[in-house]
Amino acid sequence: METKQFEFKEDIQTVCVEADFPNGIKDAYYTLEERAGRIKKRHVYGVSEMINGKLRYKACAEALEPGEAQKLGLKEYLIPKGSYMYTVFQWQGNEHQIGNIFAELLQQPGVKSGSIGIEFYQEKMEDVWLMVQLA
Repeated sequence: METKQFEFKEDIQTVCVEADFPNGIKDAYYTLEERAGRIKKRHVYGVSEMINGKLRYKACAEALEPGEAQKLGLKEYLIPKGSYMYTVFQWQGNEHQIGNIFAELLQQPGVKSGSIGIEFYQEKMEDVWLMVQLA
């Protein structure tokens, strides 16, 4: 697997919908788009993290203004700034492979223990950067 590095220079404030993994993910994005409008005009992320031993998923879109989540009846999530390792993946029709790719990324040298997993959907929504935090 080819990997690259990327740095978020600032924290990213998002509006989000939490979902059960894996069955609630599609519905979370539908809800996000319904409340936030055309999310394809924003940076779109998926965030996976272990909370109390359970994998939780958040469908996120970059916030356009402070307090937007509250106005829209959504939750806020802050994607932490820092260095990330990523690989580019064509996800449509291959969603079932995302978990295995994250598992492989988490085994790479230099990855932060307990890293969140970030799906950073690119402009045309065809490619996604699957990202993990570096230590």
